[in-house]
Amino acid sequence: MNDSTVSSGDGSPRQIPSFFNQFEGVPTASLNGRAVTLPVPVPSRAGREINGKSNSPTSDILSGQFVAIMDYLDNPEEAQKQPLQFRKVSDFSAQTSSPFAPTPLPFQFVPNCWDHRLFQGPTDTTLVSLGLNTLDLEKELLKGILTRLETGETTVEDINYYFQELGNDAFELSQVFRHMPKGETHLHLTGLPNVETWIKWAQDANLWFEKDTFKCISTKEKEAFDAKLKELKAQRKELTDRKRGSKDYSHTNETSFSQNDRSQLEEVKKKLKKLEKKKFFPASMLTEDSSLEGEFKAKVTIRAEEKKCHSKFFKTFGVFERIANYIPAQSFYEVLSRYARIEKLFYVETSKGFEAIFEENEKEKLLDQFPKMKSQCNTSSSEEDIAEEEEVSSDLDSIKTFDDPKSSSCSSDDESLDLEYDETLDAIFSDPIKLTKFMEKWITLLEPAVKRSVLFYEEYLNSIDPLLQPQKNDSKSVYKYHLEPTRSRYINVDINRAQHLLLFLADVLVAFQLIKLEFEKGLSRVVGVVVSGPEDSSNALRYRDKQFMALDFLRNRSVYKDIVPLSLHAGELTANVTASEYMYNAIKDCISLAKPNRLGHLLCLEYEDNWEETVEEIRDKIGVEICLRSNDKMFGKKDNHPILKLAQKGIGFTLNTDDPGVIGTSPHSERVEVYTRYRDLANLTYGKFKNMERGHLRHGFARGEQIYKPSTPFHFDKGTAEFDEGIAEFVEKTSYQFKEGFEGCYLPNWEPSEEALALLQSSPKARLQVDMERKFYEFERKHIIPKMKIWARKKLSS
Repeated sequence: MNDSTVSSGDGSPRQIPSFFNQFEGVPTASLNGRAVTLPVPVPSRAGREINGKSNSPTSDILSGQFVAIMDYLDNPEEAQKQPLQFRKVSDFSAQTSSPFAPTPLPFQFVPNCWDHRLFQGPTDTTLVSLGLNTLDLEKELLKGILTRLETGETTVEDINYYFQELGNDAFELSQVFRHMPKGETHLHLTGLPNVETWIKWAQDANLWFEKDTFKCISTKEKEAFDAKLKELKAQRKELTDRKRGSKDYSHTNETSFSQNDRSQLEEVKKKLKKLEKKKFFPASMLTEDSSLEGEFKAKVTIRAEEKKCHSKFFKTFGVFERIANYIPAQSFYEVLSRYARIEKLFYVETSKGFEAIFEENEKEKLLDQFPKMKSQCNTSSSEEDIAEEEEVSSDLDSIKTFDDPKSSSCSSDDESLDLEYDETLDAIFSDPIKLTKFMEKWITLLEPAVKRSVLFYEEYLNSIDPLLQPQKNDSKSVYKYHLEPTRSRYINVDINRAQHLLLFLADVLVAFQLIKLEFEKGLSRVVGVVVSGPEDSSNALRYRDKQFMALDFLRNRSVYKDIVPLSLHAGELTANVTASEYMYNAIKDCISLAKPNRLGHLLCLEYEDNWEETVEEIRDKIGVEICLRSNDKMFGKKDNHPILKLAQKGIGFTLNTDDPGVIGTSPHSERVEVYTRYRDLANLTYGKFKNMERGHLRHGFARGEQIYKPSTPFHFDKGTAEFDEGIAEFVEKTSYQFKEGFEGCYLPNWEPSEEALALLQSSPKARLQVDMERKFYEFERKHIIPKMKIWARKKLSS
């Protein structure tokens, strides 16, 4: 196999032998005029100017066997009136003044079926309708595919044709996607484990659950709770007996029940009433009592839900993230490693919170000095839910006896934070000079908490480092040039946008400082920042632009410049969760203010003033992460999903799971869903899925240069049929062409050039990309080619 076959970087097929040569033996009588759709290689568009030169109005196609007359395709109305025709080259006279005089052969295009994407380039293919016998054409096509399968010259278009057949067999389609190499860049670590894993962890840690809320505490905390309950009951009995003049107190001189005793009794009764409402059960009951198990699963997953369970989705985190406090950090990365292995993930970025750690009363002092805003937003349901959860858990928190660095009672300097603001945050953020002074002041004030946090999280990273180390390549293929292993699993710091701006800023500083230290040490466990959380919460809406501006300000500081990649959940809003005014231009504002490297979701794309202009700002510069089932479950976003507009405009995107354990999905099922739902509408093919996977690394935060050339600029005029219908196909063909020296890098006998070797040695991303290309090469030979041979033979014999 050579570099022009299936695994070629640019996705271009080999030149298929003269298409019409396959039908020269077909009797004219069998040409019944029925239309059939087949993939056919085509030439450059005739009559179109390229580099200032005009092509001939006729173009030789398919090794010069035929000539297509294309003049009147420049006028769509004319194309409807006159059928496009093929003629043999031998029918033309070299000197004739009218080369189109000979009677045409009965090979005619059907004008209504003509696809203008035919004219994008010499290596393009398109769907062409021909007035030939359907069965004969399909038979000859299958013979050609089988020949190329046997000779090792299978093309991308061959596999694309096979994928069209797979679309009718959900089981086989699932098997293909199950084994296909995949990437994952939009994955929250605590949203990864499934509910059964959470139950096992809770049982292993001997946790106790509160019946109504399913908030958990440890056995030690349960003992403290019981002791507190017993103490309060004893106080109530003592005070009640005293009030009743019990004989136990008859020998005392006290003749009345004092007012102080009455107040104390009322306070004790109030506390007891609150605590006695809490009914705890051990985690072991979750597998012994089916009703309890069912209730628990309903709290921590939405996989059984139908649609539009956005609010419930965020409530699940209040349950299982509390369990996470009692689980060893390594457990999560063991799940991640198993997940990556089972799902054939060649690259993973997972996000996890690294919140700033404050000393006692430190946070409150800082918040008291932070400027207030005059403008307020309505409180969203999501924020109310969070407040309710905090209230419910406050009593449990008050009886904690374990050492928690986030609730440490360490002493702190009682220095006065003498800060006065005569202006609101709106005024500060609207003036670059004031904003600079403001940010520098708060960077200084937050420095103690940031240093403390970074030291704590460095220990955390060291504890899980072995599980993030490069894994041994399990490939059975013997490659002449072996790649030096590199990490394929990375962590992004997840910042919650739903918190107060000061706490948001503190977490961002912790994240930036961690990434800076990792970079300076030559490590890459933490590589980027992700901003997520309920985008409809009042804090997220109130501080949205200020969060973006703060991020951009910090990323442009000299100490962080060019080392902190940023991914934002943007436009994760729909009309059923928030007012439309908050959706207008939400994506464009995000891009212009925060300048992110990747965007997630983009659900409210339709609310952009000029959505086409917005997606053009994304093209080739910003990666787009699509989480289809998450969007469907949380927002019911199925019929009007932006994935279609992105595909039509040639905007590359990747497919991700978001929170697979909570939602009930997997990487391969996401791909099955996308293909079966949008195959025809988005013209999806195997080649496009392959490029989607390449996109995980192209826009991934692994450091270093790529093995692909920069995307080829396109020259179609906006607003034309070429642009609207053709740009997606053109971009797809030109996005992943190998740099010089990397052609055929997936082949066992490949040897890098000196330049390629230097790039591989300096770039972890390049090594990962070559490894990915090799994984695809092996996948195609193990899981695609053998099945295609059986399929082609079976089709030919039927």
